[in-house]
Amino acid sequence: MKQKKLSSIELLIGVLAILPVSILAQEGTEQERMVLLPELKITADKKQQVLSKTASHATVYDTEVLLQDGIDSLAKLEGRVAGLSFQPFGQSGINSPVIRGLTANFNALSSSTLLMVDGVPTLTAQGFENNLVDINRVEVLRGPQSTAYGRNAEVGVISIFSNDLIGEDKTILGVEVGSRDKQRVQLSTSQTLVEDEIYISLSGEFLQQDGFIDNVTTGSKADDKERQNLNAGLRWLISDKTDVIVRYRRQAYDDGAMLWGSPSGKRATVASATDSWNHSVGQTFSINANHELSSGMRFNSVTAYNDYRDKVQQDTDFQPAENTYIGRDHHLRTLSQEFRLEGNLGEADWLFGAYLERQDHDLRTLSKTFLGLSDLQAQQTGNSYALFTNWTMPISSDLSVVAGIRAARDEVKLNPSMAQEKSESWTDLTPQLTLKYNINTDHMLYASYAEGIRSGGFNTVSPAVNYSSYDPEKNQSFEARVKGRSIR
Repeated sequence: MKQKKLSSIELLIGVLAILPVSILAQEGTEQERMVLLPELKITADKKQQVLSKTASHATVYDTEVLLQDGIDSLAKLEGRVAGLSFQPFGQSGINSPVIRGLTANFNALSSSTLLMVDGVPTLTAQGFENNLVDINRVEVLRGPQSTAYGRNAEVGVISIFSNDLIGEDKTILGVEVGSRDKQRVQLSTSQTLVEDEIYISLSGEFLQQDGFIDNVTTGSKADDKERQNLNAGLRWLISDKTDVIVRYRRQAYDDGAMLWGSPSGKRATVASATDSWNHSVGQTFSINANHELSSGMRFNSVTAYNDYRDKVQQDTDFQPAENTYIGRDHHLRTLSQEFRLEGNLGEADWLFGAYLERQDHDLRTLSKTFLGLSDLQAQQTGNSYALFTNWTMPISSDLSVVAGIRAARDEVKLNPSMAQEKSESWTDLTPQLTLKYNINTDHMLYASYAEGIRSGGFNTVSPAVNYSSYDPEKNQSFEARVKGRSIR
């Protein structure tokens, strides 16, 4: 292939096109350059901060980057966010996140990394998913975050923020087709109902695709996929100091078998006579209220409800006869309430918060083996209470301290259908301390100590050991980093 050589005139035009921009970059003040390249903001420690000035290990993806990179699920963040991966399980809607090598089995009904979607916590691997449609940004905080976010933020937090609802009216329609008869339709719209007062957003997605695993017994594909998502939001600016955002989210699956097969069988081929499917449905609802007091303090209330139905059946012998299979019919419900108050005391920034949570889970685990059918049923309930605070205090013009602590009590009760009721409770303190030094306007050095915690519970699938309990898992982290940005 011939390479085209640029003529002298073309080179001159290129230089002249670049020169004004270069001169502007050299002669403009730093403040002017910052206008051209606005800095990203994140919500670390549940306070909005500039990314480059935040003493935490954070990664932010805005909606443009997500679209450009084709990231339409949390699993596709793997390989892009350092230290983040997911344990593959082959079932849609269930992900066990791994950060810094720590994770949790999905049967524990807890995770080592917390998922927050518009203030709604997902505390289990079930429902740990998002199609990332009509969102503003994704933040990934690595390292223990339990002081601000509570249990199951043992090694990190993934926070998803939906459309800002700031009056930018727009409608986007997307259509995608692909191999194996893939069909995807996405629609998102944001509209102003009452100028400077009421805004709404609505987005949805329908996705279906034929499977690739041949079932030689039925003569069809074993792993067809279908997914439906609906997201709705309403923002009411009650006054210039008070606003309320209400959001509803639903994700539903109508899939075939998981991506499993016999280790000794032919690749992408099974001979299953047992019907395998995933009919899981998740719903979340939240009310986020903000109010600025006359004193300058800011009050925030987040009421959240998370409901997930983990309903699956999966063949495990991959044979023409129905010999062995497993199934789950879990109904996981979590209701939470958080209050936060933040303000300033001299040059110090402070935040106080309280968190209340109620869990109510109906659990059913089926397992058919050559010995017969096992049908384990139990109800697990729990309560969590926490008080937390975070302070950012300057010591000098270049040196500051960020300190926080959380006092929490968790109570869990398990009531198996064929055994006696069991209960456990734990009380924990999770501190955080960071020393931050500004080397110059663009670079900083910080050292931190933080503790993270993953909640305790019961082994709900092992009646042979009388559903034994396990204590919370704790993580201590020491970190020192140099952080900065370059302006070119």
